[in-house]
Amino acid sequence: MAKRTLRGLAGALSALVLFALAAAYARGGPVPVLRLVENTRVGPYALIPAEESSAASALRTVNDCFSEYPQGFFELLNREDGLALILVGGMERVLPDCPAEAAAFTCTEGGRTLIILDCSGQISRWTIMHEVCHAIDRRLARLGEEGVIDWSEEEWLALCPEGFSYHNAYVDAEGREIGVFGSAEYTAEGEGEPWFINRYSRTFPTEDRAVLFETLMRAGSGAEYLKSPHVIAKLSRYFEAIRMGFGGKWKSGSAFWEKRLETLLAGG
Repeated sequence: MAKRTLRGLAGALSALVLFALAAAYARGGPVPVLRLVENTRVGPYALIPAEESSAASALRTVNDCFSEYPQGFFELLNREDGLALILVGGMERVLPDCPAEAAAFTCTEGGRTLIILDCSGQISRWTIMHEVCHAIDRRLARLGEEGVIDWSEEEWLALCPEGFSYHNAYVDAEGREIGVFGSAEYTAEGEGEPWFINRYSRTFPTEDRAVLFETLMRAGSGAEYLKSPHVIAKLSRYFEAIRMGFGGKWKSGSAFWEKRLETLLAGG
């Protein structure tokens, strides 16, 4: 299956070469890691080839990050939903409806989730975790639609302020980035107990969840805005859904994100 999928990717993105398998590092992979070797375009970005030395450095960060996830996590995500990482040497926006600058983005191609990472600079493990959340969300959406787990975007929206709706866009009607120029209402930048971490969280539900996850891992329990009951309710429900979505394949409370949330709830 992996080989057929990779051939399908090669047909759509012929500028890729198989760089490595993150199997050993993903603790149950294999997750294909591909390096871009020719200029190409994927979605809203024109992608620049990655130098092999930069890709090798980025792969080490990917490996370190993947090793923190539970045993079998990426094996299941890749086998049932499809996952590949593409290392590039830069990305330039070619469509106006996305952020002008990005260190990474996630899209789908041939039924497989592609996480595209810019390895021209130092890749942050937080960035990788953020993008993995988008792959997780794709799995949760599928399982929710199939009735395998109790999960829907309508339920998630109920955890937001009454009457709130996401922009479902990265830029507004005037072409301004919502994550920069959008409203700060209900965010940690605004007044009162926040429901969202920042303005970017208000763009899409999946960005809200990815920013929550990333921020909890990055800031830990020290950030006061993470202690908002609204934020805690979202994190708790998201982590519950992740556990359901992966069939409870790890001991409850043992995943690193669950441990971090427990520390937060304990006031540590």
